[in-house]
Amino acid sequence: INAEYMGTLSECLFFFARKTMRAACRWNAARSTVTQSRGAATQLSLGNLPELRGRDLHLPTYTRSPNKFIAHLGVGNFHRSHQQYYTDKLLQHYHDNPHDHPLDNDVYGYVGVGLMDSEQPLLRSLQQQDGLYTLLTMSHEGHSAAVLGSLTQVIHAPENYTRALNRLADPDTRIVTLTVTEKGYCTDAKLNLFMDHPGIQHDLANPALPQTAIGMLVAALRLRRRRGILPFTVVPCDNIHDNGTTVKHLVLQFADCLDP
Repeated sequence: INAEYMGTLSECLFFFARKTMRAACRWNAARSTVTQSRGAATQLSLGNLPELRGRDLHLPTYTRSPNKFIAHLGVGNFHRSHQQYYTDKLLQHYHDNPHDHPLDNDVYGYVGVGLMDSEQPLLRSLQQQDGLYTLLTMSHEGHSAAVLGSLTQVIHAPENYTRALNRLADPDTRIVTLTVTEKGYCTDAKLNLFMDHPGIQHDLANPALPQTAIGMLVAALRLRRRRGILPFTVVPCDNIHDNGTTVKHLVLQFADCLDP
């Protein structure tokens, strides 16, 4: 899939997210409990989802055993409030309306990959909750709560680079999306790779232990090439100019420095 398509898909995701933000203010977190007024708190986990039936909140009833994956770099609030929200809705729709499913037996799920040490507490909480978390929507029409189930795996890369890279290099990982903020792409003022960035310098010297999003993409793509696996589609979802083309340029710049 070419860079123009990637950019268009990213812009569509951003458009829908922006519309949602206009309609409602969303808070979400790796919340360890789901509470009900006049009721006891319940620890979130896959095993006790049945205990939450009958409460006034959305619960996933679709399969959480995917055979195809979308990996996401940067499992922050925006991603969990929007991309996961729409993915959860789509998975639930296909579960409830199987004749609408265009992919036969393919069942997709998200894998969240964290690159920074500061992401560890959040990812650890999500791991303890089997990737489940609560999304609270507040608007003029009222409040609603939903447990989202589309995040099926969580990996903190600094704790296990091998697992993170193997997941990205797996042939069943078809798409990699990113929300790492503008700074996370390590560019200069002209949107070229900022070679003096400490993270970029680290990743060029230690390509198997990437600290940056660009370094992680290149490391995974190199591994796929070595294994004879076609590349994944990269969908950057941050608000940077011509984001699909820009990220393609950054990846090629980094790869050329690593292996001229």
